Amino acid sequence: MAEQMYLTREKELLAALHAMRYFVEDTVLYYQPTPDSPRRICVPDDSDLRNAIFYEPHNSATSGHPGYLKLLLALQSKFDWHRMDRSARR
Repeated sequence: MAEQMYLTREKELLAALHAMRYFVEDTVLYYQPTPDSPRRICVPDDSDLRNAIFYEPHNSATSGHPGYLKLLLALQSKFDWHRMDRSARR
């Protein structure tokens, strides 16, 4: 019983620490993985919006056709959404 309570409390603390990485500024939700990393705009679950963001660096005249990793790193430098890695693989 005590072990289960400890695990529950530990999970609650980890969830709270994770939640502290999110903040709102000027009505925009941001995610900042670490205090030293740049903040990223959280993109809602909107396929049209995500596609527009995805195709900008993907089809940019100066970038050509970047590979998966280069595209993912470019997206992750400014944006964040659930399963972004899967979106970049398409």
